[in-house]
Amino acid sequence: MDINEFKSRIKSGALSGTFAFAGEEDYLKRYYLGELRSAIVTDEAFAPFNHIVFDGEDVKLAAILDAVKAVGVPTVEVHISDVDSREAFRTVSYIRLACETVISGRGISGYTDAIDYLLQMKEK
Repeated sequence: MDINEFKSRIKSGALSGTFAFAGEEDYLKRYYLGELRSAIVTDEAFAPFNHIVFDGEDVKLAAILDAVKAVGVPTVEVHISDVDSREAFRTVSYIRLACETVISGRGISGYTDAIDYLLQMKEK
């Protein structure tokens, strides 16, 4: 989804699914995360339950696994390189425990493969 579609979805209130904010512009990531939070969180008492934010290098891998399990949406683990043919420590994955499948070693195409896989799951 591009930024214009995201803005449109915020404006219309069509906010379902999971959103990931990435890139070099920290201001824009924080701004749009704030916009998304304002659109979703209608009662501040429930704010901690409506969104999970991972930011920076201090993210614990087990926390990502817990978040994926809590959201309960089909998830695919994607790696640009073939991690299973690399160093042993790279083959350890916490999130894999909550994923439908793993796509590895397909380069950037792995992301479109993951989307295709999830769309096929949805059709079944």
